[in-house]
Amino acid sequence: MAKTEAGLLGQAGRTTVAKYLGWWMENVVRGEVAHRKYHNYLSQIRNHIVPRLGKKKLNTLELEDVEVMYRSMMTSGLSSATIRYVHAVLRSLEAGRRSWTNYPQRRRRSQPAPYRSKGDLSLHSRRGQEVPPSGEA
Repeated sequence: MAKTEAGLLGQAGRTTVAKYLGWWMENVVRGEVAHRKYHNYLSQIRNHIVPRLGKKKLNTLELEDVEVMYRSMMTSGLSSATIRYVHAVLRSLEAGRRSWTNYPQRRRRSQPAPYRSKGDLSLHSRRGQEVPPSGEA
């Protein structure tokens, strides 16, 4: 677990959900996801999560609080897609926290993952180089 996160969680009695989410976005999410996904997460956090849960202390956050937030979002007329996306952000946060507690030294990928360009079924690295099939070096 990173020192900064340990400090935030050590002060869980004083750390708010908003403060922790801000830390998580800058120190964990920013380096792990694409630019667009980062800004989508940020939008969901700013527009939906922080206004409803932001002032709550991290150590007092309960499942019921999240369920109340979802009900509030439904009754305010937000689309089910928006609610699902907010849920995905919270699920990603929780998945990351579980991995930090299970594996104290998180490994980051040394190389970007290969992707397929549009209309092309061969794999390429982000720099456009051909990626050999697995098993070949």
